[in-house]
Amino acid sequence: MKRFFLVLILLLSFISPKTDENSMHRKNPFFSGSLSWYYPGLGQLYNGKILKSGLFFSIELATSYIAINMVSDLSLKMEEGIIVNPHSTEITRNQRNWAIGLATFTALLHIYNIYDAINDSIKLNLTEGKQLKEEHVNSIFPALSSFIMPGSGQMFNGKFKKGSELIFYQLLFKLWKIYIDYDFRNRYDPDINAINWHDLNDNDQITLLSYYTMHLLFRFYSAYDAYTINEKKLQLSLVQNSRKNSLLAFGIRF
Repeated sequence: MKRFFLVLILLLSFISPKTDENSMHRKNPFFSGSLSWYYPGLGQLYNGKILKSGLFFSIELATSYIAINMVSDLSLKMEEGIIVNPHSTEITRNQRNWAIGLATFTALLHIYNIYDAINDSIKLNLTEGKQLKEEHVNSIFPALSSFIMPGSGQMFNGKFKKGSELIFYQLLFKLWKIYIDYDFRNRYDPDINAINWHDLNDNDQITLLSYYTMHLLFRFYSAYDAYTINEKKLQLSLVQNSRKNSLLAFGIRF
């Protein structure tokens, strides 16, 4: 949740106001799509579609909660966040079918949410046309974005293949963490929500340390890569602008 609010602050500080059309920037479809991949509606927010962003986020959050709550018990603790526990009563076939249906709907909605974010960016660029300026920002922005959501900074700079690979690796890290949590809860005490570090055996401690170390290094690499790509992009833009200015000055002189 903290990461979500941090991303919102970053985007709200970056999005140009609509009141001044000449200050609006060209939107990056790959970047908006990657934002909506991580958080539903975030790509729409990047495109300035605030109402649509709220609808995507609210509907997907609600259907996900209902689907999970039908086959498990959800509890919310301030320090630990949302805890998913086994269902206290027997799950009926009707509940299971509804849960599968809602989960399928949520997955399809999430895919459409990504498509809609990309489509909105393309439409905005085609509609506004020459009124939009090229999107050049401080390299810290894509670096921080890629640290929070690996691959998003690369998408912002148009590196679709590299960004897709990093998003895929981030998904693998999430699956690895889910497996670790599931394994620990089964082997230690499935009725508790937290396991003391000193209660873990040596192998489990090494496994947990390896996961967090590799995941942190992966995020730093993603941030550094996004920073260097954006710096090269800015330098190339400066060279091109200086050439244009030189040719313009040369034309005025003669």
